[in-house]
Amino acid sequence: MFTVLYVDDEPTLLEIGKLFLEKPGSLCVETTLTAKEAIEKLSEKSFDCIISDYQMPEMDGIALLKCVRATYPELPFILFTGRGREEIVIEAINNDVDSYVQKGGDPTAQFADLNHRITNAIERRKAVRALRESEDRYKAVVESQTELITRFLPDGTHIFVNEAYCRYFQKTSKEILGTRFHPVTTHEDECVIRKHLASLTPEHPEAVLEHAITTPGGEIRWQQWSDRAIFGASGRVREFQSVGRDITDRIHREEELRKSQFLLHEAMDLARMAYWEYDQKTGLFTFNDRLYQLLGTTAEREGGYLMPADVYVCTFIHPDDQTVFSSIEEEIAKGSKPFTALYREHRLVRRDSEIRYIIVRISATRSNGDSFYQSHGSIQDITDTKEVLEAMRESEKKYRDILENIQDVYYRADATGKLILASPSALRVFGYDSLDELYGKDIARTIYQDPREREKLLAEINQNGMIVDREVTLKKKDGSLVEVSTSSHKFYDAQGTFQGVEGTFRDITPRKRSETALRSAVDRITIAEEELRQQYEELKKTEAALRVSEETYRTIFEYTGSPTVLIEDDTSIFLANAEFERLCGYSRAEIEGKMKWTEMVVPEDLDWMLAQHRLRRLTNVKPMKHYTFRLRTRSGDIRNIALTIDIIPGTKRSVAFLIDITGVT
Repeated sequence: MFTVLYVDDEPTLLEIGKLFLEKPGSLCVETTLTAKEAIEKLSEKSFDCIISDYQMPEMDGIALLKCVRATYPELPFILFTGRGREEIVIEAINNDVDSYVQKGGDPTAQFADLNHRITNAIERRKAVRALRESEDRYKAVVESQTELITRFLPDGTHIFVNEAYCRYFQKTSKEILGTRFHPVTTHEDECVIRKHLASLTPEHPEAVLEHAITTPGGEIRWQQWSDRAIFGASGRVREFQSVGRDITDRIHREEELRKSQFLLHEAMDLARMAYWEYDQKTGLFTFNDRLYQLLGTTAEREGGYLMPADVYVCTFIHPDDQTVFSSIEEEIAKGSKPFTALYREHRLVRRDSEIRYIIVRISATRSNGDSFYQSHGSIQDITDTKEVLEAMRESEKKYRDILENIQDVYYRADATGKLILASPSALRVFGYDSLDELYGKDIARTIYQDPREREKLLAEINQNGMIVDREVTLKKKDGSLVEVSTSSHKFYDAQGTFQGVEGTFRDITPRKRSETALRSAVDRITIAEEELRQQYEELKKTEAALRVSEETYRTIFEYTGSPTVLIEDDTSIFLANAEFERLCGYSRAEIEGKMKWTEMVVPEDLDWMLAQHRLRRLTNVKPMKHYTFRLRTRSGDIRNIALTIDIIPGTKRSVAFLIDITGVT
């Protein structure tokens, strides 16, 4: 229902008009006798339309119309008057009156016509307002777009450009509209653009084109244009509408992607990798030439690039590893997620019957509700790497076990002097419960009795590159002092950048208390931790490098400075160094694998030492690690020995370090 304000200085006519206008039920009419009262009502309440008489005291209908248009330009206004002079009608039209109705005649017909005019005026004003708002919204949307928008005639004359288009080409709309402006392109691209626009038809009026342009600043940029031809009734093009965007970054990314793909293919060749796809629904693998090369065959020999899964499994997977394929399918089937990533290692049998080790990486995807999956991935030949790693692991385990059980402390401090690595023996020597208590601490202030002593050592290291067997006083967690002999040097990263200082601390406190017993225990261990780390991380180390690593650790065992042996579970001596030879008088040829340590122990010490030997191989007890016993040499001499012994983790072998304390008081 519309609300109407009816203005007339005749009360009777107001009552009659209100009655007739409200009768159909679509209008609600309020009345007022003067134009001034009408203006007041407008300020208090909104109305959908005004009906006004022309001749009224103080302010006539035309004056009221002007006042309304000044404040409410969109409000429908109908002049309903008994005067019909032409000049009044013209003035009313000039002031944007919506309709002019002359009083007189049959009231029913007249007010029915007036009701119709009121409704039409309101609807028309609403339509105009909606159209204007729609145009404003459309213009705001177009102008706010980051895309470049233009419309131009078939001869290239621009009839519309948005603000983004102007900004991009550094021109104003006045400089472009009405002209045949077009970006600078190569002659070849101009021909392509003309051919592209000419290809648009009423059946296919839209197409997309990408080409390069030169900006006003001389920069080469790439653009993508979505062009639409607008055809007239005759089927001829009336104009074109084009929406463009700068795709330079995308073009550059695509170029980088192509380069990356090229490098990826190169890397896959070097890494002996190949790509594959598998469709569970069809049960078919899709291979490529690189993968067939790893299999020692060709697509021609295998009948193409598609291969049934059962044929691949039976032909190329080692018989003992063929269950790996079914296990992969089972694991993917159990998964509830649309994406599954797996990897497996197994053996491959090439066409020439050579057995190779490979790693298979799988990425499987399935659509929602689909029981079948599709997967893709890669295989990598790791045979050479696996052989090197296996040899390295065996060598590292053998000699790392020795290093983990020696009593010296290995340490590493960064360039700022903070401790970043230490061997477990540091806990015993310095009285800490956990290495975390030491890591990150300033080594000079934490374990040196006098921090200035470390500054002196660093000065000597800077001058000579290292220090060997330098004695220094350190302190434990509880503040008590410990005398150590340290050998240290600088260490560097792979690029040769100085990273800090590493070395060893040997507890020589007992030697200070008993010069005879401990003076012979000189710190000769050269830490090989960095070498081990590098060997472990470098998967392509050659066998020559492996032999160097083994010799390094054998040298550590041989020249540790203390008699040292590796003991088997049955008490036989597996390995002995030169110091042990000198101590017992037997040669290694007589000892290793032939003699038992029990043959060198005096009978009085044998039973309890055998008990400790057995306890050491039980997991629920902690046998003694440090004790003394009497050893009978080949010549029959009895030597008093201080023994440090422990089991090598993961084995039943023991490593034992002996110190001759005969004559110690």
